[in-house]
Order: sequence, then C-alpha cells, then structure tokens
Amino acid sequence: MGMLPALLPEIRKEFGMTLVTGAALITTMYLVSNLAQVPIGHLRANKTKPLFLPMGMILAASMSLLVMLPRTESGEVWIFMLVVVSSLGTGLAHPEAFRAVHKLGGIAASTSTAVFMIGGMLGFGMGAWISTVLVSGWGMGGLLVLGPVSLGMVGMLFLLKIRLAVEEEQSENDTEKPERRTSFWPIWLMTIPTSIATTVILGLLPTRLEEIGFELEYGGFSNMLFISGAIVGTLFWAEVSRNRNKIGTSTVALILGIPFLLAHLIFIEHHWAAWILVPGGFCVMAAFPLLVTEARFALGLNLGGRMAMSAGGTWGAASVAFLLFGVMADQWGIEAVLKWMWMGYLASILIGLFIMRKNMLRNRN
Repeated sequence: MGMLPALLPEIRKEFGMTLVTGAALITTMYLVSNLAQVPIGHLRANKTKPLFLPMGMILAASMSLLVMLPRTESGEVWIFMLVVVSSLGTGLAHPEAFRAVHKLGGIAASTSTAVFMIGGMLGFGMGAWISTVLVSGWGMGGLLVLGPVSLGMVGMLFLLKIRLAVEEEQSENDTEKPERRTSFWPIWLMTIPTSIATTVILGLLPTRLEEIGFELEYGGFSNMLFISGAIVGTLFWAEVSRNRNKIGTSTVALILGIPFLLAHLIFIEHHWAAWILVPGGFCVMAAFPLLVTEARFALGLNLGGRMAMSAGGTWGAASVAFLLFGVMADQWGIEAVLKWMWMGYLASILIGLFIMRKNMLRNRN
C-alpha cells in the first residue's frame, strides 16, 4: 500500500493522470482496503484457523503488476481495477492478522499491538522507498520482484501454524485490561483527525517534493523517514504507556509532534529537511497504536469488530477526506493543503482531553 503514493508522480506521467484522478486512485486504495475490513472483521469470529489472511496476502501482491497495464485510454480503468484487487487483499488480511497477534501468549497488550503496527508501518514505509528505487532503476518492471515475497510469506503462515484469537481468549489472557473500560466510540473518534492528517501528508508529500524539484526517489525516502520515526516512536510510547493512561500518553505524543511537522514545512525546500520528519513521525504516528490498544478493551462491538473499525473504519474515513483534500490541492495547490494538516492532530488532542476529563468525572462518582 505504501507504493502508490510514492509512485504517483511517475504513474501520472505514464498514464497521463491529473492530480484529482491520482488522488481518487489513492482514495480508492484506502477506501477498499480499510472499509472492507469492517464487515470482514465480524466474519469467522469464532474460527481459529486463518482463511482470509492467506487469501489477502496473495491478492495484495497484485500491486506489483503495474508494468503490465496498457498505456492507452483504457489504462486508467485498468489501474483502478488493479488497485481495487490489491486493496481488497489488504482488507481481507488485516483483521485476521490482528487476531493472530492477539493469540500470542506472554506478551503485554501494548507491546503486541505495537509490534503489529510496526510491521504495517515498516511495510508501508519500505514500500514507498523500495518501489521508487526499483522504478528509478528499472522502470515499472522492477516492481515484479516484489510479488514472490508475498507468496513466501503465505508459506511461512502455514509452516508456523498461525492461529487466531477469539473474544473469550482475549478477555481471559490479557493482563493489561483496564479496571474501568471506556466506550469504544470516543476513542475511535479521536483516531479520525490524526488518521486524516497522516493520510494527506503521506499521500501528497511526494508529489509536493517533485513540484519543488526533488527526484522521485527522494519523495519515497521522505515517506520512509516519517514511518521510520513512527516505528521507533511506537516502541517508545508503548513502553511509556505501560503503567499509564494510554489516552493521556497519546495526547502528549501528539502535542510534542506538531512543532516538528511545522518545522518541516518551513524548511521543506532544503534536502536535509526530510530528517525532521523522523521526530515528527516518532510522536504523531505513534499515538495511533496506543489508541488501538485502548480500543481493544473498550465497551462496544466484539473484538473483531473493534479491531476492524479501529483500522478499517478509521483509515476508511480518512480516505474519503483525502479525496476532498486532493480536490482542494488541485484548486489551490498542494502546499496550501499540507500547511494546515497539523490541525488534524490538534483536533485529536482536544478529543483526548475531553475523554480524559469525562473519565475523571466518572471515576469521582
């Protein structure tokens, strides 16, 4: 999934796409991959053997077939179809993968969730960078080397005899279940503005960097630096939150991250400014896994439903917003959109403060 935003400048050249069409392509990817998880998360809730996970891993690999699409008037239709198939694969795999992580014993909830999120972040970030390196060196055909990787992972899935957690096991085995559970929906609402801001930044930043004059690979590298910071930050903030309120910890992380994102916008025309994205991602992106951990134990829906809504529902809503911001960027420029994305993190901060205040009043009573 990390390939498409980073390769968007090159895809637009080869297929003659406008910025709005490119934004619609990324929106389609996010919508299908995330919204598909909402109904899928409720299916096979009591099954322990994975089915959607291997199916999804195979379908997701189809993104590497971009080179086979025709560069004709029908090319845009074909690329949308390919994105739908690949994104559906991600949507199939993600909920069962979440449950597989929850099956692991002897690992704290914040740690297991953080490691799972790190895997997704690492894949997204490395996909952005590696795909641009391959395309810069060998054209779109270079992406074909990525397909066999997914097939190898499917083999590992069966070799390791991966199993899925069910609701009863999750309730009995987890040692970090809070004494008083918060409603799922306020937590979910807190993730929405953060997800929108992150989606727009990662989706439009490579194109903005190409506008400034940087090479294609630099855009993918910048996205990878943002995600790399998030990976380290996820581990750090998970440890910080171990014996603390996760809503409060994520709120603090978001507050600390905003200045770095503003600094990157100020110095964006300098090559070294990409490294400012590392501490930015370290804070703002790492808040999301903490909220997912809190949602894991929240009141409302079942385990599969909560995990599907936390991942698919959240990023699906962000996908719709991304298309709107893509239209705005086409009208007023990408720079005009990116410079206001910090407001999304601010909105999540305010919601976090509201949740903490509400919980404080409830505990007093």
